[in-house]
Amino acid sequence: MYRKQLFFMVMVLVVGIYSQEDGAAFIGDLSFDYTGAISGDFSASAPQIGDSIAVPTSFAGAAVGVIGDTTHILIPAFQQVTDTTYDLLITYLRDDSGGVESQQSWQLPGDLTDLSVFSAFIPEIDTALISDLFQMLVDTSGGTPDLDDLAGQLIDSITPSAYMGATGTIQMIYITPDSLAGTFHGSYLKTGFPPPMILVSNGMFAFSGLTLPPLLTGDPETLPEALSLRPAFPNPFNAAVTIPYSIARNDNIKLTVYDLAGHIVHQRKLANLPPGGYYYHWNPGHQPSGVYLVRLNNATTAVTQKLLLIK
Repeated sequence: MYRKQLFFMVMVLVVGIYSQEDGAAFIGDLSFDYTGAISGDFSASAPQIGDSIAVPTSFAGAAVGVIGDTTHILIPAFQQVTDTTYDLLITYLRDDSGGVESQQSWQLPGDLTDLSVFSAFIPEIDTALISDLFQMLVDTSGGTPDLDDLAGQLIDSITPSAYMGATGTIQMIYITPDSLAGTFHGSYLKTGFPPPMILVSNGMFAFSGLTLPPLLTGDPETLPEALSLRPAFPNPFNAAVTIPYSIARNDNIKLTVYDLAGHIVHQRKLANLPPGGYYYHWNPGHQPSGVYLVRLNNATTAVTQKLLLIK
């Protein structure tokens, strides 16, 4: 119980520490697959409203901080592996051009001295390292550290047990004042000779805002006037797809996925949601490759979009 509470406190603090007047906090879903020296899959989601968040088994979120023309984005996520261990992903992105835009990309540098971007995956992290991170984050005796300092300290703390992103791409597919989503992939190396390596694939994240970030680029998003589907991503997709949608009023919404023969392969009722934009994450499981149709409808309106699954 204590270990889970401590871990969650670390994640909440990382997400919230820079979510004041010059930034925002986001929560949502993050997933990826990895193969190589170790193999597996990672899937983390923020606790839903009504869930017990005191001892969550997973968490995913982002903190956005804006200082002058520089935007900092810190994305932590974890999933429970055993009662005492977790897998942890920490990604840091920086933009000095005055604002982050949709379709913007960062290249993993393979150089740990370059703090404009880094991504680290730490499998089966234990309580001792979490305690160190927690003490580092809550120690404000010297004032609140800026995000560059925090990134450097995180790297120093996790490097011995982490797979660090060496090559690859992180892309911000979609960003608005109250949501951000993207994809990532690459090769990650761990300290050693020869260095153990894993390949990260099918990485994606989709987050909704806890507070509105006033300094992100793009037009402010107004409330939708009708039920709508925005382009799913990635599409074509392999392991999972994120489906952005908007609703105009609190209504009983149904999301259904059909194969081309008209069979329902997935269905979910989306009830009691306030007007706004949302993301739905669909994992097709053992469904075969092919074209699928996703349909979003209420009592009076229906919208449809094609999805292409390639395995």
